[in-house]
Amino acid sequence: MKSSLPIALLLTVTASGCLGETKIIDSGDDQPGDSKPGDTTPDNTVVDPTQPNLSGTQLRRLTRQELTMTLKDLLPSIEPNAELVRQLPEDTWKVFDNDSTGQAASALLVTGLNSIAEDEATRLVADTANRGTVVGCAPTGPADEACYLTFVKAFGRRALRRALTPDEVNLYKTTFMPIAASDADFYSAVAGTVSALLQDVEFVYRVEVGTAIAGDPSRVALNGYETATRLSFLLWGTGPDNGLLDRAEQGGLANADGRRAAATAMLADPRGQRQINRFHAMWMGYESSLPASSAIPADIRNKMRAEVDALFTKVVFEEKGSWFDVLTRKEAFVDDALAAYYGDVPAPGSATAKWTSYGASSRAGLFSTGAFLNVGNKFTDTSPTQRGKMIRERLLCTPIALPPPTVSVNVDNVPITATGCKNDGYRATVANPACTSCHSQMDKVGFGLERFDLAGRFRTFEPAGPQCPIDGAGELQMSTGISPFNGPGDLAQHLIANAQFEDCLVKQVFHFTQGRVDDTDAPTISKLGAQFRSNGDRLDTLILDMVAQPSFAQKAIQ
Repeated sequence: MKSSLPIALLLTVTASGCLGETKIIDSGDDQPGDSKPGDTTPDNTVVDPTQPNLSGTQLRRLTRQELTMTLKDLLPSIEPNAELVRQLPEDTWKVFDNDSTGQAASALLVTGLNSIAEDEATRLVADTANRGTVVGCAPTGPADEACYLTFVKAFGRRALRRALTPDEVNLYKTTFMPIAASDADFYSAVAGTVSALLQDVEFVYRVEVGTAIAGDPSRVALNGYETATRLSFLLWGTGPDNGLLDRAEQGGLANADGRRAAATAMLADPRGQRQINRFHAMWMGYESSLPASSAIPADIRNKMRAEVDALFTKVVFEEKGSWFDVLTRKEAFVDDALAAYYGDVPAPGSATAKWTSYGASSRAGLFSTGAFLNVGNKFTDTSPTQRGKMIRERLLCTPIALPPPTVSVNVDNVPITATGCKNDGYRATVANPACTSCHSQMDKVGFGLERFDLAGRFRTFEPAGPQCPIDGAGELQMSTGISPFNGPGDLAQHLIANAQFEDCLVKQVFHFTQGRVDDTDAPTISKLGAQFRSNGDRLDTLILDMVAQPSFAQKAIQ
């Protein structure tokens, strides 16, 4: 059994061309099927080929967000240095930030993680008021071995997401206790240990080895710790806490019922609600667009994010209704300031946000919120092209071909016709035979949302003036034909009526869960879609059904 490996070995692994081979990352001696101290009960169920296959995962690295949240959990009194985190390699956003296909190791990753680990360790031991919470005991002196062992076992378990082996505990003790003696400071050993663990391969990457499954040579069964890690990063966006690790040790994740029960409790936790809200924010695009928008005052941006988070929390967690209810609900979570900012939303008569009816407004659900309508904000005014592209690619999973290299897409240079009206220029582009094949799929969708500006405020004419009225009429091209619509609520109804939208939702959940998606996953996504429909289109039930699959606790091997 290996001892913990420093993150610098990632460069050697990358050079060997073996990044992603769990047995290489874990150690040259470990092989799938090896018995290791601290292993917990795996799910050795042979997967029924008619059921969804969730075992095809790759080696996954913590994203910047996951790293930040995990550090906050491990060292609660230390706020991670955001500037140091930004110096790490950027996450590859393929809708979500956790796509494993873009997580190659690099010298930038190694040096960045070293800086973060050293900074966290240094600030921890300097925090005399709170460091005892992390250490877990009060040392009697530099040579207090009993206190050190208490600390390294507890902190190492949380950091590596599994129990340390006796050899590992001894290695940390013999490496860092002499430093404490030399410095005459017990916390020198603590600082060195924290820094080492935060640079360990098993902290930075979600290493999965598994054990052999009799009758199924194509997969290995994950042990309880490995399964707990999958659950935690999926449902909480951070590493497992002591309660989930205890459940893993006790065999509570070794079968479908145990995983479903654990996941149910995790979704009910505020961390679960936060994670599901972030899933939606990344999927819909406002996770990155809204904070960066200069067109909306910061306090209004915060209220807009709270509005959409409240919407998903109410439908998914409180009412446990159909996910489609988030698109059709005729009420908004606003205060007087946000209602006044929108212009057509009745004020609730409160300085704090409350649920209030949209009344006669044409708004309905998610597509009416400022957070959603701000997505694609790259020009001085709305872009029907950008809005339509987002809806087709993210909500219908229909990629739009890249424009020719001679077309400039980064400036607001839509042709303005003799009328001086922006939308006339867009419509001329759609009518151009060289452009219509792509722009008719995008712009005609965007036209249906034009009565709402890039901040989500209602309007009846373009910024150019009343001579440029907006009728809000759009068209949605689907496999079943062309559906005319007008406004967010109408768009929602047309999407809900088409199976392509429902299938895309399931595909996006699968992508987020697995950290990847390709054509080979189509059968599994289809099976999950059937389960989703049969359970009333409930998002929470879809997630619970996924984690209960035997293959969720297994890993495909080459």
